[in-house]
Amino acid sequence: MSSVPGHLKAVWHPELTKNGFLKGNIVCPCGGEVFHVSDNENSPSRGYGEDGLLIQATCVQCGAVCVIVDEAKHGYDGFVCHSYQTADPGTLHPHLCGCGSSQFRMTVSIEPEDEEQFMEEVVAEEPDSFQPEDFVNAFSWITIDTQCADCGVQENWIDLETA
Repeated sequence: MSSVPGHLKAVWHPELTKNGFLKGNIVCPCGGEVFHVSDNENSPSRGYGEDGLLIQATCVQCGAVCVIVDEAKHGYDGFVCHSYQTADPGTLHPHLCGCGSSQFRMTVSIEPEDEEQFMEEVVAEEPDSFQPEDFVNAFSWITIDTQCADCGVQENWIDLETA
């Protein structure tokens, strides 16, 4: 699908929902569907002008690491406005289920940026910095749902406006 952000193309193959969001499961190129998830969600250094939200997933099957979202680079505020800085990956903490597990399946939903609006407001203003196809990286909303691989508990974990 052409509206998939560049950093997710290898691991996310979504479908378009009725409300215009893209939604799909995270699947490693090796076929693995279970990940150790780490993040800086509760870090005191998170905030506008400071560290953005950073979520990484490490495939349980092969060990490959994938950035699910880096608020400093992804979404409208990160990609276009540069409103945050990238958190130090060394400050990330395991995301844990109530059962103590750090292994999850993940479903990601993204509200894509309107391509025409991106052309008018971003590319036209900064043609040396942005190309028309960059609209896929300037999505306006991301949600991440998790399902514990050990106990099966599902969580609507991240619901983040990025514009």
